[in-house]
Amino acid sequence: MVACQVMPATDSEPSIESPKARVTAAKLTSAKTTSTTEIYRRLRSDSARDRIAALQRLSRQPQLAQSAISLVLALLADNRQVDLARYIGSGGFSTTTTSPAAMAASLLAKLERWSAIPLSLRLDDANPVVRQYTIRALGIMANPEQATWLLSALADRNTAVNKEAYLALRKQEAQVYIGLINKLDMQKFSLQQQCLLIQLLGNSRDAAALPVLRRFSNAHNPVLRRASFAALENFPHANLQELILRGINDSDSQVKSNALMLTPQHNSREVMAATFSQLTTENDNVRRTLLKVLPRLTNDKQASIKDWQLWWQAYRSTQ
Repeated sequence: MVACQVMPATDSEPSIESPKARVTAAKLTSAKTTSTTEIYRRLRSDSARDRIAALQRLSRQPQLAQSAISLVLALLADNRQVDLARYIGSGGFSTTTTSPAAMAASLLAKLERWSAIPLSLRLDDANPVVRQYTIRALGIMANPEQATWLLSALADRNTAVNKEAYLALRKQEAQVYIGLINKLDMQKFSLQQQCLLIQLLGNSRDAAALPVLRRFSNAHNPVLRRASFAALENFPHANLQELILRGINDSDSQVKSNALMLTPQHNSREVMAATFSQLTTENDNVRRTLLKVLPRLTNDKQASIKDWQLWWQAYRSTQ
């Protein structure tokens, strides 16, 4: 009797990789390594165009971009302008102007989870270009938790950084920065920077901004009063009669003019009477403003004429 030995069954046969498959895999790995090396080389290049090309490729490879954050951060200092042509079809091209710094800011904003903290460390960089594009990256993120950083940048000594911070804050919800502005020490802000804050509050069109604007309208400096009354044009439905009457009687002609510009939106009898009282002014700026606002002061032409006649009679009786 012959014994038969049975081999144990296996779940699957061992896979045998062909030499061709191994060669293909090796080529792919080599190509990937070469591509990564080329991107890193271009990031370190002195050529602005090479740097932009590398950033464009990284924007399509987020995982690789994460590993290259330190190199991308270094490009925030490179504000050299480069014209890029883009094919738009039918034989046409469009040209845009950008810089390594602008593209780096855009890429870092996409990598917020990994780049926010490194960016915050560059807010005090000695180079104003780095500070400017750091603020741009944070502005694109529009994270409410970073509003404090942006407000601090409004007090920066560099004008370009101030404007970048202003644009970044406009992307935030108004409630985020209005509360923070109330707590700011205005002594740290220059006159121009305070005007930017006023403009920001006006453009918010949020009722929560009104108490701060009222405070600025009482400022000793007429420049701040002018800015606050200009900002109040964005609040047509607020009760501003008291402020308008005070502004019309302000000693500064530009404050007076800015207050008069509010009268068509707030044309109570008291406001109309105060407006008519300015008809005797000899200031050309106020006269030009009156010519603009009087036709719009009321939709009721007859009532407007009657109010003017009553004022004129009262005025003549005092002469």
